[in-house]
Amino acid sequence: SLRESFIKFDKFVRENREKRERAELKVNKQKERQTKITEEIGLLELKLDATVIVRDKMKRYVNDYKKSLMEARKTLADHQNKALQKVEGIGTNMQRMIEEREHKLMSLNNELATLQTKYNRIKAETLKWENVVSQIKSTAADKNLELTQIKLSC
Repeated sequence: SLRESFIKFDKFVRENREKRERAELKVNKQKERQTKITEEIGLLELKLDATVIVRDKMKRYVNDYKKSLMEARKTLADHQNKALQKVEGIGTNMQRMIEEREHKLMSLNNELATLQTKYNRIKAETLKWENVVSQIKSTAADKNLELTQIKLSC
């Protein structure tokens, strides 16, 4: 029975050694996994830090671009408003000039009509006096001929 006890004890020691070896192996694997995971966490943290830097840089770019677009939009709106005011001013001036030209044209048309009427009246008067002069010349020529004939007959 001492032998059985020794065999049992030996078996117990072997089982304990095997359990210890398995436990050590398990602990080593766990340590390796923990080391690997820790390294991966470190790499991921580095990547995260780099990504955060890039994200912040991109945010600045986007904000700067947005500010630039807003400034350009404001500048364009101001320019458009100035151009619109200028066009409106030109339109108002053109309208005023057109009205002035229309008034001037009407005035000139009225003056032309007055002058045309005056011309027609004077032309008629001239024709009347030319006829009178022509009749006087004709009468004078007849009288002159008569006088000449009288002188010749005497």
